[in-house]
Amino acid sequence: MAEREPFPTLIVNEVWARCGGCCECADEEHGHGDPCGQRCIMPMQGGPNIGGWEAIPKDPEGPLTADNCMIVCAPCFAKMRAAGQL
Repeated sequence: MAEREPFPTLIVNEVWARCGGCCECADEEHGHGDPCGQRCIMPMQGGPNIGGWEAIPKDPEGPLTADNCMIVCAPCFAKMRAAGQL
């Protein structure tokens, strides 16, 4: 899968405000609530540990908009990557 352009900071900030800094992952196979709700820490974007998070597209082919962006915690991001979802 080709590298995707990152979401602009303004979009990430809007999505962060929407989710309150909590993971929006709703993948039932991850064994968490819907959504996950794990607290993320703003300065830890890209971090692999608890508190770390990523801004990812809901639809990989979709636009760089807030509606197509979600915040996921590092553990959910790692599970998505291992499952080939990213």
